Amino acid sequence: MKAIRMKKTTPGINAIIIIFSFFFILDAIVSLLPVYFTVMNSIKTVRQYNTTNGGMMAFPNPITFSNYADIFTSFVVKGEYFYEHLLFNSMWILLLKVFCNVMASIVMAYAVAKFEFPGRNFLYAWVIFAQTIPLIGSGPAQFKLIFSLGMVNNPALFWICWCVGFDFAFIVFYGAFKSVGKEFSEAAKIDGAGNFRVFLTIIIPQVLPSIVAIAITQATGVWNDYTMSMVYLRNYPTLSYGLYLFQRQTEFDPTAGKPLYFAASLVSCLPVVILYAANQRLILENMTAGGLKG
Repeated sequence: MKAIRMKKTTPGINAIIIIFSFFFILDAIVSLLPVYFTVMNSIKTVRQYNTTNGGMMAFPNPITFSNYADIFTSFVVKGEYFYEHLLFNSMWILLLKVFCNVMASIVMAYAVAKFEFPGRNFLYAWVIFAQTIPLIGSGPAQFKLIFSLGMVNNPALFWICWCVGFDFAFIVFYGAFKSVGKEFSEAAKIDGAGNFRVFLTIIIPQVLPSIVAIAITQATGVWNDYTMSMVYLRNYPTLSYGLYLFQRQTEFDPTAGKPLYFAASLVSCLPVVILYAANQRLILENMTAGGLKG
């Protein structure tokens, strides 16, 4: 067997690799500093947090984990919402919003990708164009509409805000549906299957990885979003909004539980971090593959 000759890298390529490696390491250090800061202050007492000679970045001595145990007893916002209330609100809002939005996007994308009707290409082009418009610009008009309909602090709000269908998920699902050949649907119809059965038993299983990837991505965004509770569902505060309220409550109070705030922040981040880390490969493969096909 012939020996495989390794290509020699030029000094210029080596220099580029070293420069990129330096910036990647620097970026990693900068990104990890807030995590280190949060962890260090979550295992301090209030006294240590206020009097540590080495500053807020100093390692605590002694270490205490009581803040994590106190989350479910001492973390209260607005005098009535405990951590378990915030967790429950985060869970039902996440499940409801992700389900409604993903289902709406699937139905819309399947109709545009697989059926011929007037305006089909216009709809797809409109979705692409709408993704370039900043959503924050429509905030005042959206709030005025929802307030006029009496939907503020109403859980039924999801019918208006979440069942949209024409968003980034639509683009990914459109590409995924276009990649499924017509042969599968035609064979099922020859055997007597209707459109709905073809959709559920033939098409959906083939694009299921894309659906799971989009659902996980949206779940991460919904879990970290506090604006929905802050603006529209103030009587249903989520964990992210609750952390914001608790931080405001303890901002100028040196005796308040700042370490408790950091401990609650870490615990609140764990579900989405674990969910994303466990499915990172699935998300990256299906987001790129589905979004680039058309």
